[in-house]
Amino acid sequence: MNDLIEFEEVVAELRSGLAEVHFDRQPPRGRRTVRRLAWLTASAALLVLVLLYVSPGVGDRIAWAAVARQPTPDEQDWITRDCAESLATTPGEWPDTLPELMTSEVRGNMATLMFAGDGWFATCIVEQLTRDDEFAPGLSAIHMGIAADRETLATGDDRLRFGILGLMPDALQGSTFVTGAVAPEITEVVIEVDGLGEVEATVANGWFTAWWPSREPFVVRGFGADNNLIAEATQP
Repeated sequence: MNDLIEFEEVVAELRSGLAEVHFDRQPPRGRRTVRRLAWLTASAALLVLVLLYVSPGVGDRIAWAAVARQPTPDEQDWITRDCAESLATTPGEWPDTLPELMTSEVRGNMATLMFAGDGWFATCIVEQLTRDDEFAPGLSAIHMGIAADRETLATGDDRLRFGILGLMPDALQGSTFVTGAVAPEITEVVIEVDGLGEVEATVANGWFTAWWPSREPFVVRGFGADNNLIAEATQP
């Protein structure tokens, strides 16, 4: 379950759907590699996705793990700082500071930090946490939305709800990226993906996150402290 799986990602597919986006190819200076590209609205889910700088080589190969690890304090610090600095220069009515950190995880070479509270949320994603080229690690995307509660998550019930993040399955070709909310009695979330097996989600503060290299149907199951099944929801 801990084995890393390598898979191909074709970042060029983003270009076909983002004709008005200009990709900045200038090398980053130091840690600050964030480059804002465009605003895209997803009105059905009341979400806004900010696409940021995608440097050369980002889709070559990405590692994945069915069980995530926690970011180191240093990783969590600079990702949070980069995310906050980006939000501070984002046009619109977004708050100047991030809400409270809900979940954080690293799967393979990708880090995800999810912040929520005060009626909104922000999910900060680093596609390449470590790099083997001249580019420093930096944010790949921030996925933001209003009303960060269960009602904004389309699938499930009051015990377990989840939603698939806007454009992320397309940005990571052949992948699925899920954010969800759970009742307090649910302490573990396991996602069974057709043809792939079980994915252990990161659960904290009533929220969970996970991603995996598949677009196949899946079932999300929430378990209690005594390993009893409390709720499940299916994505066909």
